[in-house]
Amino acid sequence: MKRKSLVFLLAVLTLALIWDASGFLKLSILCAVLHEAGHFVAFWLLTGRPPRILCSLTGLQIEMDGIPLCRGRENLLLAAGPAANLLCALAGWIQVSCRASYLGYFFLCENLCMALFNLLPIRFLDGGRLAENLIGPLHPRLLGALSALGCLVISLLGGTALLLWGGGPLFLAVFFAMTAALCMKAFQT
Repeated sequence: MKRKSLVFLLAVLTLALIWDASGFLKLSILCAVLHEAGHFVAFWLLTGRPPRILCSLTGLQIEMDGIPLCRGRENLLLAAGPAANLLCALAGWIQVSCRASYLGYFFLCENLCMALFNLLPIRFLDGGRLAENLIGPLHPRLLGALSALGCLVISLLGGTALLLWGGGPLFLAVFFAMTAALCMKAFQT
């Protein structure tokens, strides 16, 4: 990551964490780190060495450094992040079953959302790369259609949820701008 991008990311993150009185952003970041930790541990177990972690404005990413993996091992690596989130969601469910709390429910829901989001068949997400491995490069139109469907699902479900639960016009605009950027990235890869 370039130094300017890293400084900008850290500045935005610092300001966001300062204004995060509820603690929800901190939990969201924790869930993202747990997701990448799943990939990290799987990579280490599959290759015998720890991977490099890249940090960008779009999130964390494991760098494979050109280490070839067979499709089966790559699929295990891709599934490890969502699996880590699902295990954390199970732990959150057990915790809130014993002692309910808003942060516990948020941790549970955030991990479920993180796992399901990353399993969407959008090309650069875990689910998209899994779909590419399973369908193969022989069907690029099908992969493009799956990416479009994933973007449509995010737009419709997220937009509907924001409208129903009182997302203001600025929040809706930001959501749709982020969704448009996600869709553009999906079709560039």
